[in-house]
Amino acid sequence: MAFSSATVSVGAVTRQSDYQRVMDNTVFNKQQLAITNDLTSDNITHTLPAITGLPQMESIYWTDGGTYKLTLAVSDSETVGGIAAGTWLGEGEGHMVVESDGTNWQVREYEDNGSIADSGGDTDRVWYKTTDGVLRLEGARAMALAGIAGLAFTVTFGKTFSVAPVVSADNLIGYGVDHFLSAGVQTIATTTTVLVRCHDTTATARTGSWNCPYRAIGRWRT
Repeated sequence: MAFSSATVSVGAVTRQSDYQRVMDNTVFNKQQLAITNDLTSDNITHTLPAITGLPQMESIYWTDGGTYKLTLAVSDSETVGGIAAGTWLGEGEGHMVVESDGTNWQVREYEDNGSIADSGGDTDRVWYKTTDGVLRLEGARAMALAGIAGLAFTVTFGKTFSVAPVVSADNLIGYGVDHFLSAGVQTIATTTTVLVRCHDTTATARTGSWNCPYRAIGRWRT
Protein backbone atom coordinates (compact mmCIF):
# COMPACT_ATOMS: atom_id res chain seq x y z
CA MET A 1 0.00 0.00 0.00
CA ALA A 2 1.37 3.38 -0.93
CA PHE A 3 1.17 6.32 1.45
CA SER A 4 1.08 9.94 0.46
CA SER A 5 1.52 13.08 2.53
CA ALA A 6 -0.28 16.34 2.15
CA THR A 7 -0.64 19.62 3.96
CA VAL A 8 -4.21 20.21 5.05
CA SER A 9 -5.38 23.78 5.51
CA VAL A 10 -7.60 24.87 8.38
CA GLY A 11 -8.87 28.32 7.60
CA ALA A 12 -5.93 30.52 6.78
CA VAL A 13 -3.46 28.44 8.80
CA THR A 14 -2.15 25.01 7.80
CA ARG A 15 -2.00 22.26 10.38
CA GLN A 16 1.74 22.19 9.98
CA SER A 17 2.25 25.87 10.72
CA ASP A 18 -0.36 25.78 13.49
CA TYR A 19 1.51 22.91 15.12
CA GLN A 20 4.75 24.87 14.89
CA ARG A 21 3.05 27.90 16.44
CA VAL A 22 1.84 25.85 19.41
CA MET A 23 5.26 24.32 19.89
CA ASP A 24 6.89 27.75 19.83
CA ASN A 25 4.50 28.97 22.51
CA THR A 26 5.14 25.90 24.62
CA VAL A 27 8.88 26.41 24.47
CA PHE A 28 8.49 30.08 25.35
CA ASN A 29 6.25 29.37 28.31
CA LYS A 30 8.54 26.70 29.65
CA GLN A 31 11.49 29.01 29.44
CA GLN A 32 10.11 32.28 30.69
CA LEU A 33 12.60 35.08 30.87
CA ALA A 34 14.34 35.14 34.25
CA ILE A 35 13.03 38.17 36.07
CA THR A 36 15.37 39.92 38.48
CA ASN A 37 14.01 42.29 41.12
CA ASP A 38 16.34 44.81 42.75
CA LEU A 39 15.13 45.53 46.29
CA THR A 40 17.69 48.23 47.00
CA SER A 41 15.27 51.13 47.25
CA ASP A 42 11.67 49.90 47.36
CA ASN A 43 9.26 47.05 48.00
CA ILE A 44 8.24 45.15 44.87
CA THR A 45 5.14 43.08 44.13
CA HIS A 46 5.72 40.45 41.48
CA THR A 47 2.46 39.25 39.88
CA LEU A 48 2.45 35.91 38.11
CA PRO A 49 0.63 35.77 34.76
CA ALA A 50 -2.81 34.21 34.43
CA ILE A 51 -2.57 30.45 34.04
CA THR A 52 -3.32 29.21 30.53
CA GLY A 53 -3.69 25.75 29.06
CA LEU A 54 -0.05 25.69 28.03
CA PRO A 55 2.69 24.74 30.50
CA GLN A 56 4.10 27.88 32.11
CA MET A 57 7.26 28.30 34.11
CA GLU A 58 8.72 31.42 35.63
CA SER A 59 12.05 32.06 37.33
CA ILE A 60 12.14 34.96 39.77
CA TYR A 61 15.29 36.39 41.32
CA TRP A 62 15.75 39.09 43.94
CA THR A 63 18.79 40.92 45.25
CA ASP A 64 19.73 43.49 47.89
CA GLY A 65 16.78 42.77 50.17
CA GLY A 66 16.74 43.54 53.86
CA THR A 67 14.86 46.76 54.38
CA TYR A 68 12.62 46.06 51.40
CA LYS A 69 10.83 42.91 50.32
CA LEU A 70 9.48 41.20 47.24
CA THR A 71 5.91 39.91 47.60
CA LEU A 72 4.49 37.34 45.22
CA ALA A 73 0.97 37.85 43.86
CA VAL A 74 -1.31 36.11 41.35
CA SER A 75 -3.58 37.56 38.72
CA ASP A 76 -6.60 35.55 39.88
CA SER A 77 -7.23 33.19 42.82
CA GLU A 78 -4.51 30.63 42.13
CA THR A 79 -2.44 29.24 44.97
CA VAL A 80 1.34 28.92 44.94
CA GLY A 81 2.66 25.69 46.39
CA GLY A 82 -0.73 25.11 47.97
CA ILE A 83 -0.73 28.36 49.96
CA ALA A 84 -1.54 32.00 49.33
CA ALA A 85 0.85 33.74 46.96
CA GLY A 86 1.58 36.54 49.44
CA THR A 87 3.15 34.06 51.87
CA TRP A 88 6.15 33.75 49.57
CA LEU A 89 8.53 36.62 50.23
CA GLY A 90 11.90 37.65 48.92
CA GLU A 91 13.64 39.24 51.88
CA GLY A 92 17.35 38.95 51.18
CA GLU A 93 18.93 37.46 48.10
CA GLY A 94 17.47 34.40 46.45
CA HIS A 95 15.30 32.91 43.75
CA MET A 96 12.26 30.75 43.12
CA VAL A 97 10.98 28.76 40.17
CA VAL A 98 7.24 28.19 39.76
CA GLU A 99 5.41 26.06 37.22
CA SER A 100 1.72 25.93 36.42
CA ASP A 101 -0.22 22.67 36.52
CA GLY A 102 -3.16 24.05 34.58
CA THR A 103 -4.97 25.24 37.71
CA ASN A 104 -2.43 26.51 40.24
CA TRP A 105 1.27 27.26 40.57
CA GLN A 106 3.67 24.68 41.99
CA VAL A 107 7.00 25.70 43.52
CA ARG A 108 9.97 23.86 42.03
CA GLU A 109 12.71 25.82 43.77
CA TYR A 110 12.85 28.43 46.50
CA GLU A 111 15.66 29.73 48.64
CA ASP A 112 16.30 33.02 50.36
CA ASN A 113 19.10 34.16 52.63
CA GLY A 114 20.56 37.26 54.16
CA SER A 115 22.17 38.81 57.19
CA ILE A 116 20.78 40.62 60.20
CA ALA A 117 22.51 43.73 61.50
CA ASP A 118 24.61 43.23 64.62
CA SER A 119 22.69 44.46 67.63
CA GLY A 120 22.78 44.15 71.41
CA GLY A 121 26.06 42.25 71.37
CA ASP A 122 24.88 39.76 68.74
CA THR A 123 27.24 39.34 65.78
CA ASP A 124 27.62 37.25 62.64
CA ARG A 125 23.88 36.81 62.29
CA VAL A 126 22.66 35.09 59.13
CA TRP A 127 19.42 33.39 58.11
CA TYR A 128 18.26 30.89 55.48
CA LYS A 129 14.80 30.00 54.16
CA THR A 130 14.06 26.96 51.99
CA THR A 131 11.23 25.55 49.90
CA ASP A 132 10.00 23.16 52.59
CA GLY A 133 9.27 26.05 54.97
CA VAL A 134 12.37 25.75 57.16
CA LEU A 135 13.94 28.92 58.59
CA ARG A 136 17.41 28.64 60.10
CA LEU A 137 19.11 31.46 61.95
CA GLU A 138 22.68 31.54 63.27
CA GLY A 139 24.57 34.09 65.31
CA ALA A 140 26.85 34.66 68.27
CA ARG A 141 26.71 36.80 71.38
CA ALA A 142 29.87 38.68 72.22
CA MET A 143 30.08 38.76 76.02
CA ALA A 144 32.58 39.77 78.67
CA LEU A 145 32.75 37.86 81.95
CA ALA A 146 33.52 40.09 84.88
CA GLY A 147 34.45 37.89 87.79
CA ILE A 148 31.34 35.69 87.68
CA ALA A 149 30.83 32.10 86.64
CA GLY A 150 28.30 32.71 83.89
CA LEU A 151 25.81 34.98 82.26
CA ALA A 152 22.34 34.65 80.75
CA PHE A 153 21.30 36.73 77.79
CA THR A 154 18.21 37.15 75.65
CA VAL A 155 18.54 36.61 71.91
CA THR A 156 16.17 38.55 69.67
CA PHE A 157 16.12 36.57 66.46
CA GLY A 158 15.57 39.43 64.03
CA LYS A 159 13.31 37.12 61.99
CA THR A 160 9.91 35.93 63.14
CA PHE A 161 9.26 32.19 63.09
CA SER A 162 5.74 30.93 62.42
CA VAL A 163 6.05 28.67 65.50
CA ALA A 164 8.64 28.62 68.28
CA PRO A 165 11.92 27.20 66.90
CA VAL A 166 14.32 24.70 68.41
CA VAL A 167 17.33 26.62 69.73
CA SER A 168 20.78 25.35 70.66
CA ALA A 169 23.98 27.01 71.76
CA ASP A 170 27.47 25.67 71.16
CA ASN A 171 29.93 24.72 73.87
CA LEU A 172 32.86 27.07 74.12
CA ILE A 173 36.44 26.21 74.99
CA GLY A 174 38.54 28.79 76.76
CA TYR A 175 40.98 29.63 79.53
CA GLY A 176 42.93 26.38 79.40
CA VAL A 177 42.50 22.67 78.93
CA ASP A 178 40.16 21.99 81.86
CA HIS A 179 38.20 25.21 81.84
CA PHE A 180 35.26 24.91 79.51
CA LEU A 181 32.40 27.24 78.88
CA SER A 182 29.12 25.49 78.19
CA ALA A 183 26.04 27.03 76.70
CA GLY A 184 22.43 26.00 76.77
CA VAL A 185 18.91 27.24 76.24
CA GLN A 186 17.43 28.23 79.56
CA THR A 187 13.86 28.89 78.51
CA ILE A 188 11.57 27.69 75.75
CA ALA A 189 11.86 29.97 72.76
CA THR A 190 9.06 32.17 71.52
CA THR A 191 8.71 33.00 67.84
CA THR A 192 10.98 36.03 68.32
CA THR A 193 13.25 35.53 71.37
CA VAL A 194 14.97 32.99 73.62
CA LEU A 195 17.02 33.13 76.83
CA VAL A 196 20.45 31.49 76.64
CA ARG A 197 22.89 30.84 79.49
CA CYS A 198 26.63 30.35 79.21
CA HIS A 199 28.82 29.36 82.14
CA ASP A 200 32.15 27.87 83.11
CA THR A 201 31.60 24.19 83.94
CA THR A 202 34.22 24.43 86.71
CA ALA A 203 32.03 27.05 88.44
CA THR A 204 35.09 29.27 88.61
CA ALA A 205 34.74 33.00 88.23
CA ARG A 206 36.28 34.17 84.98
CA THR A 207 37.09 37.41 83.29
CA GLY A 208 37.63 38.04 79.63
CA SER A 209 35.74 38.24 76.35
CA TRP A 210 34.23 35.32 74.45
CA ASN A 211 31.54 34.49 71.94
CA CYS A 212 28.56 32.24 72.52
CA PRO A 213 27.37 30.84 69.15
CA TYR A 214 23.72 29.89 68.87
CA ARG A 215 21.32 28.64 66.23
CA ALA A 216 17.57 28.50 65.87
CA ILE A 217 15.77 26.12 63.50
CA GLY A 218 12.06 26.42 62.87
CA ARG A 219 9.58 27.35 60.19
CA TRP A 220 8.84 30.52 58.31
CA ARG A 221 5.44 29.19 57.24
CA THR A 222 3.02 26.58 58.52
